[in-house]
Amino acid sequence: MKLTNINPDTGEMYDYNLWTSTLNHNPDPVTKSWREAMGVMTAKEYFVKNNMIEVSKPYSWKMVFAKKDAQYNKLKEEMITKSKGLGYDEAIAFEVGNAEKMSRTG
Repeated sequence: MKLTNINPDTGEMYDYNLWTSTLNHNPDPVTKSWREAMGVMTAKEYFVKNNMIEVSKPYSWKMVFAKKDAQYNKLKEEMITKSKGLGYDEAIAFEVGNAEKMSRTG
């Protein structure tokens, strides 16, 4: 079972970090501002909403079945370029910042 599966008893994911009550519980000003600006509650919602979620998966499968190193390397570079162009570095920095804040507070 994945933590992102929906619990039929509650209608929410098993991962408590994604429960509505957790997401709405006293978000810090940066998170609140980001959510308002992006119109979503989580980074994953943003990626899905903007059709950004399916970059790594198709490229990684193509890389697994690449016949030659050159083909693998080309696919890898394309995946990295596309991911970075979609804001991968900014999304990671945002999530790392949240994790660092959480580790300092508790």
